[in-house]
Amino acid sequence: LELVKGGPIFALDQEPLSEDKARSYLRDIIVGLSFMHKNHIVHHDIKPDNLLCDEDGTVKLSDFGLSSYYEDMTVYIKDVRGTPAFIPPEAVNSMIILFYGYYQYILYELLIYFI
Repeated sequence: LELVKGGPIFALDQEPLSEDKARSYLRDIIVGLSFMHKNHIVHHDIKPDNLLCDEDGTVKLSDFGLSSYYEDMTVYIKDVRGTPAFIPPEAVNSMIILFYGYYQYILYELLIYFI
């Protein structure tokens, strides 16, 4: 693991977040999650406190304590865990999860927090 010196993205003292910066942050999150999912790993706890921003502005995923490896990714719908306030509704309702709920929520938080 690498040391990320910038800290959680929502703890940064920044001006209002531009649309381009929010897009860049979200892209970094999607790239990280896509890498995990391609390797059959589910994070289970995507939330603002687990998104760290390094010194060059790249967002990194952290806190893999609830992460799990699944040979069959469809098992995830039966294994709901994480911080309750950040679990997408489709996970709670045992529906097929496309992970868009996480992305939409984080994008919303990014835009609202830095306005």
